[in-house]
Amino acid sequence: MFACQKDSYLKELKTNVTSIKRTNEYLEVELQDTILFPEGGGQNHDTGRIDAYRVAKVLRDGGKAVHYVDLEASLELDQPVCLLLDWNRRFDNMQQHTGQHLLSALLQSKLGLKTNSWWMAENSESEGPGISYIELLQEGGKNKGSFGLTDAESIEKDANQMIRDGRPVTVSAHRVGDSELERAYSRGLPEDLPHDALIRIVDIIGDRNMCCGTHVSNLSHLQMIKITQVQKTKKANEYLLYFVVGERVIRLLSSCLDRETKLTGLLKNRPLDHCSLVEKALSTSKNAKKINSNLLKELAVLEAHKILRSTPIPKFICNHRKDGNSEFVGTFIKELTGKEEFKVFIFLIVGSGEGGSSYQMTLSGDSEDIKVLGPKILKLLDGKGGGSGGRFNAKVSSLKEYNNAVLTVEEHFK
Repeated sequence: MFACQKDSYLKELKTNVTSIKRTNEYLEVELQDTILFPEGGGQNHDTGRIDAYRVAKVLRDGGKAVHYVDLEASLELDQPVCLLLDWNRRFDNMQQHTGQHLLSALLQSKLGLKTNSWWMAENSESEGPGISYIELLQEGGKNKGSFGLTDAESIEKDANQMIRDGRPVTVSAHRVGDSELERAYSRGLPEDLPHDALIRIVDIIGDRNMCCGTHVSNLSHLQMIKITQVQKTKKANEYLLYFVVGERVIRLLSSCLDRETKLTGLLKNRPLDHCSLVEKALSTSKNAKKINSNLLKELAVLEAHKILRSTPIPKFICNHRKDGNSEFVGTFIKELTGKEEFKVFIFLIVGSGEGGSSYQMTLSGDSEDIKVLGPKILKLLDGKGGGSGGRFNAKVSSLKEYNNAVLTVEEHFK
């Protein structure tokens, strides 16, 4: 058992290096003991420092913890070192892990929902707090098939009351074969667990689980729990319950308030009206797109008929319409190629390229002409695509050589 499992609040430890292995990315270092938790039991690994050197991650190898240290570290076998824990990350992990145990205990006892597994999300500075989830199975019995957000809110209320009550979290250690282990729940022990290993039981409100992870010593240290979503999976009677605990609740609220403030500025109205205003904007946008699409189709027909009335009839047509789309292309080509007596090669590009988007290119005409011109135009316009028969479609990323592409078509039909 590691020092971090004996005392989850230990932030510093003096120990010795027992093994060093150099790889292309890290020094893999083993220590006599460690306060850095190796990933396992659903809990993310700790980070920290060995002396002044960064420990990027810690993974378990049987009964050993392997510390992945930056390559520039100067460490030697049997060297005394000082191990420092990244406490903010550890405490966050402890809050999420104990919070999961508390929710699982309440879900099982009150709703008959069994925890199959759980996933601890990583926090992200750019994307906000990680939202973890518990995978739940509703077995026969209580409220079968009716689990939803209302049930989850009731569980959340009970969990937060227990946090306010400051219920203790107790951890005990037992050898394999101890009768206490028979009275505790386990989702399975690691196959490579040493035969003489100590197995920990974490007791929260009478719910006893075998667990290797780090936990808070009192539920009050969780601060609060917020369930964010209940999602039904494709499997029968299986659900995902998403949640955040402690500091992540504060970060989530802060990000929501920040987003609300920005939306208030954009929508020019109070937060209570945001949903109705967005629904109205989406409806208006949908109608505008429909009108625009119909107008583009009408424009495509007019453009095609103008060419049909031209004298003499052209051998080829080259055009780039910034405001065009796939429906414009389809209508334009259909109007022209639908006339048996009208044979013309069409080189058409639509799109504005704004925001780094690609352009849509279409060639239509005799298959032999397309076989010759398609690859040449693709090379000039840095495009990707292909076709068969009388049609060739591609996406092109640049129109810098568009005029040269037009010249290539003109030269071909001289």
